[in-house]
Amino acid sequence: MDRISTQVGELHKAPVLAVWMEQLPWNKGKVKGKKVGHAIIAYGYDKLAGTITVYDPWKPTGGSHTVKAATLAKVLQPGGNMYYISKS
Repeated sequence: MDRISTQVGELHKAPVLAVWMEQLPWNKGKVKGKKVGHAIIAYGYDKLAGTITVYDPWKPTGGSHTVKAATLAKVLQPGGNMYYISKS
């Protein structure tokens, strides 16, 4: 939560999160395989509720989703990877 609130709230960035696709709550039972790499974008949060709002680009279940920070932490790829896309 601290990393997301800093990136989104203070730095006004929307980090790309590396997650395991089949473990996302909205994809359970809809994706075959284990450790299927996927990327979603974090763009909002509610510290009091302990939630993070993300955008998932995968068409079948994609769109905006609000998920508990603890749940999201469990589906991050090793190291809790966050990436940024920027112009150089």
